[in-house]
Amino acid sequence: MGNNILEYAIGSFAGRGNTSTAPELTSLVKQSIESGRKVEFYRSMYNLDSSALDHFRLYKTTKGYKGTFQLQSLIFDIDKKLSSDAEVLDRARAFLEYLKSAWGVASYRFWYSGNGYHIETPDFFGFPTTVETPRIVHETIKYHFTAQSSIIDLS
Repeated sequence: MGNNILEYAIGSFAGRGNTSTAPELTSLVKQSIESGRKVEFYRSMYNLDSSALDHFRLYKTTKGYKGTFQLQSLIFDIDKKLSSDAEVLDRARAFLEYLKSAWGVASYRFWYSGNGYHIETPDFFGFPTTVETPRIVHETIKYHFTAQSSIIDLS
């Protein structure tokens, strides 16, 4: 079973529990843009296997999902909190420099989310595609980035 199913939300995080393939989701986003409607889309970091379709049809949540999770990239979240725009940008830039020097990150995407910044990098840990991947990712990130917890959101 390939991992090509995405969970997504429309409108807000509360709209989770939808599944599609990447091309289908791209088509939904394109239709929204073409219609002129401003709609927020969110997608899970993980690709799910095809068993997710039946699971989400019944439960509308990943809770209890027994299939595999695949991570294609890492996304680090730098929240603004009480900082000024300049301060959060400085923290995000400093963290990006840390990723480059300490972890050899050479390619990345960097964007403003409305409440801070996101830095997306390739999965430089090489996480496996398993049922336990979300737990493994969480524990690994927490272990390796605890010293940066004042900069990034470890959750």
